[in-house]
Amino acid sequence: EYFQKLRIEASMSSSAATPKQVGTIPLFLWFQVFCFLSIMQFLSQI
Repeated sequence: EYFQKLRIEASMSSSAATPKQVGTIPLFLWFQVFCFLSIMQFLSQI
């Protein structure tokens, strides 16, 4: 029940802060993309 509530809150906040398309994409996928972009930025700075 608690995790379901968390998931609903997360999906609502993400869809409110960004276009509706983002709501259909899983959060962990966004996390992976964010990490990948951060690593690429870090490597380009060296």
